[in-house]
Amino acid sequence: MFRMSCLPRFYRDAMSPLKEHFQWGHFHTFCWLLLIMMLHHGPGNLGQMNSFMPLPYQMLTRFVSSAYWHSEKLWFHLLSLVLSKVPAPADGICYVIVDATDAPKRSKLNPFARKGKKSKNDPWLFGLHILVVSFHWAHWRIPVAFKLVKAKDAPGYVKENTLLRDMLPQVKVLLPSWVQQVVFLADAAYASKENFRCLKGLKWHYVIACAKTWNLANGRPLKERLQRLQKQKFKGTWLPSGKGRRWFYARQESLNLNELGNVIVVFSKLRRNASAASTRVLLTSLPNLTTREILAIYQKRWQTEVMFKELKSGLGMGQMQVTKDSGRVERSVALGMMAYLCLLRLELKANPNATSWSVFQAKWRLLGKIFDERELHLRKKGGRESDYDCSAA
Repeated sequence: MFRMSCLPRFYRDAMSPLKEHFQWGHFHTFCWLLLIMMLHHGPGNLGQMNSFMPLPYQMLTRFVSSAYWHSEKLWFHLLSLVLSKVPAPADGICYVIVDATDAPKRSKLNPFARKGKKSKNDPWLFGLHILVVSFHWAHWRIPVAFKLVKAKDAPGYVKENTLLRDMLPQVKVLLPSWVQQVVFLADAAYASKENFRCLKGLKWHYVIACAKTWNLANGRPLKERLQRLQKQKFKGTWLPSGKGRRWFYARQESLNLNELGNVIVVFSKLRRNASAASTRVLLTSLPNLTTREILAIYQKRWQTEVMFKELKSGLGMGQMQVTKDSGRVERSVALGMMAYLCLLRLELKANPNATSWSVFQAKWRLLGKIFDERELHLRKKGGRESDYDCSAA
């Protein structure tokens, strides 16, 4: 990474529609901060990023602390610009994926910091817990809403599933006009009765992992049904995985579940002789699908894990050193996601018919475009580098 002295012209033109959301010189600071986040390959803290831009460090900290720019309005405006340019799929299906990620922190003064484990055998984590809802179709991954989850003993704590139900009506408004069918994907943490009622009200289909303690209409848990099925034959099938394939052994049944009625239930395991404890249960409201098609749809949930890696490793989301004020913490996370959307928008403007999308590749293409513009400018000015100064946004 190198120190820059001015904002590229193509970048300023792409950011100009967002200027209405800022006062004073905040728009200039915002453009610089997002540009360095998109180019920087190290930790995403303000101190390191400040060394690559001509702004003082105090200006960056004041910008993140300032309440004079509304991140929610800005977020939805930038999101609408991106969604209007992403090519629509031929089948008209949009997958809405929900999952949560963690951003490690050390300061106990952070109002959203919480302690927990991802699983029984994993180490303890201390940091931010971020609930993210994203759109997915073809090869595109687009974060459309997020919420920070507080610790259970913190004032104002709201359950993760409650936050999700508050976000889903807003997410529905953001759906592109070409959407003909919405399929909701989530793991077992979001398979609650209230969430299923919310999805029914939104008229969305779903493929969701479910706990084995869910009861059938007769009051018996799914666990008992699964134990009786262990002696019966599970059909082997495979799905593409990287350059190879991954085998599953699954069985599909139509069962009458408590609160849900008649739904398709898929019992899936990785080995033919695996125990009932290692078998996954999937519920879906999609009719007339084979077991392999249901497993393939649920596998699309992995796209959100790829997006989390891009946000945290590629754009430094959640790594800014802000504490105490909840507004600063929310804005610092929002800036990482806005950098993701901005990078996606620049990529779409450069190549509207792209057949792949990766933040890491887009960062290198953005850097190459900056060098090309700088070289062209120097040729026009006869090699006088001091003339290449367009820092005023």
